[in-house]
Amino acid sequence: MKKFRVIAVICAIFTLTAVFGGCTSKSGGNDKLNAYTASFDEVAGMLKSSGAISDTESYKDINTEKGYWFDNTTNDKYAEAVFTADIARDYDGVYLIWFDIDGENVSAWSDMKLNGATLVYEGGMAVLKLDTYKGMFGLGFRNDVSEDIKTKAKEAFDKLVTSAPEKAKYMTGADELAVRLKDKGYLSAADLASENLNTQYFVEGPGSEWDEEAGDYVDVDNYKYYAEFGSEAKKYGKISIFYFNTLDKFTFSDENIDSYGAGLAYKSVLANNAVTGYVADIDWNYTPYTENGSEVSYPVDAVFGRFAVAVDDSAENKAEIVEYLKSLAE
Repeated sequence: MKKFRVIAVICAIFTLTAVFGGCTSKSGGNDKLNAYTASFDEVAGMLKSSGAISDTESYKDINTEKGYWFDNTTNDKYAEAVFTADIARDYDGVYLIWFDIDGENVSAWSDMKLNGATLVYEGGMAVLKLDTYKGMFGLGFRNDVSEDIKTKAKEAFDKLVTSAPEKAKYMTGADELAVRLKDKGYLSAADLASENLNTQYFVEGPGSEWDEEAGDYVDVDNYKYYAEFGSEAKKYGKISIFYFNTLDKFTFSDENIDSYGAGLAYKSVLANNAVTGYVADIDWNYTPYTENGSEVSYPVDAVFGRFAVAVDDSAENKAEIVEYLKSLAE
């Protein structure tokens, strides 16, 4: 079985929890389940109550069974089983999957959202197209499932509450946090037109880049190797947001964190409370970016979830902003 690896495009090392039972529901007595906090068993039980599935104890494990993923290279079913989600079950043609927001596969959840309910394996070599997703859950169907069953499943699934808790771990990018800050009055609408800090610093050297006329990569002497301060590094007015996303080439559970600029920048903020930029050479070996003999880094005021944030000293209500940012962590 191949472990699910994602494309596209992050906090302390995630620990995989509740893989067999789902997360704990926090519906607080509300009879409607929240798509972010409900347990897998609760949502599966909801589908059973709707008549979409007959037995929650009878299923196939999509993570270990072949035949669910489509191979784009052969236009046929992918030959091997692919690890899909923390829990991924097939109830007689009704597919229900769940991602643990605190688990090591949270990047696959981000990818599902990015690709509109389609899961991607090995750069798009294989895909698994679901019908829809809400919160931490995805819903899909085998081709031969009846329209009646599909309707029952989707009507039940649509009843899930989709308001995410106001926590950093449910946010999947710098812009999402910036919008929260705007809604709180800490940023203006104009501030959302951000400045990309990942394109501020670079070194030039031999490399290859795409040539439209040649229709291929060509060797150049002045290729720009940009210093990376995170998967995203954006300045919104007087607030700079650094986001570390496992979709960006590395995860926090393998050695690749030391092989890419964003991973090394993530380690720098944990070690020094400052985000250092890392730049590659022609062999894609990363070292700290320096100017005049000093490393270029941004001291940060808050580190939480997959984020690090620097607030300018001149920002109005800086202390209040920092306290709000810290409140977004668990």
